[in-house]
Amino acid sequence: NAGKEAGKKYFGMNLGLLIEEFLAYRKADIGVAGGITAGRWTTIQSQCRALLRTKSAQLKMNELDENSFYEWRQMRQRDNENLALVTIRNEQATINQIAMFAYQKKYIPFQRFNFRPISIKKDDIGKRDTFSLEEYDELLGFMRRYVSKQVCSNEDERLERLAVRDFVLIASNTALRVGELRQLRWKDIESYEEATDENGHKHTLVTINVRREISKVRNSRRIVSRGGEYFQRHRDRSIFVADEDFIFSNKTGTHQLGTRIL
Repeated sequence: NAGKEAGKKYFGMNLGLLIEEFLAYRKADIGVAGGITAGRWTTIQSQCRALLRTKSAQLKMNELDENSFYEWRQMRQRDNENLALVTIRNEQATINQIAMFAYQKKYIPFQRFNFRPISIKKDDIGKRDTFSLEEYDELLGFMRRYVSKQVCSNEDERLERLAVRDFVLIASNTALRVGELRQLRWKDIESYEEATDENGHKHTLVTINVRREISKVRNSRRIVSRGGEYFQRHRDRSIFVADEDFIFSNKTGTHQLGTRIL
């Protein structure tokens, strides 16, 4: 009976249904100890969409073998020739997570796929850049125009722009990841402090508690940063300012600020 059931799964399941099951399985890991962040979940969704652009959702499990994705790099670069190698390698890791999930469910008889090796030089990985002083001044100038009533006369849209402006300026000052900042709640702001730099300019420092459950690397950290005035300014305009409210929320205060708006 067990053999018949395994055979039914092996011959009846297709790739599209497998992806649906896998995504539901990983979604349950969001926010739990040892699980994943909402940002990581979004990345996995994107990687699964790329997989289904490359292979048909109707592909049966018995049509897959260990080498079905061996040329994954070439498959993906036909879809997007500018795709970074590190992105392709990360997609391969997720594909093998799917393989292990399918193996445990007895949908396929192997635990992982084979991929042609990718050699990534250190210089190919790159690093996250920071603004030069000139670029930051240009950003500030643009933001002032972006939220002005002359450029945006619709008050609802202007309120959205004001929120986006503070989001961008907070991100550029604190170096918080986008996913972390979207999940930050007012309770995570510990304190503000006025300080003067070596040039005599006054700044508002903010102390932020980044909880482990919202951190991409699953480690909590406490940071002190410039840019506290942007938090204060945004709070003055916000309706939802209880401790458990998202700092950047949607119009009803029930969810984080939407990715479409950002």
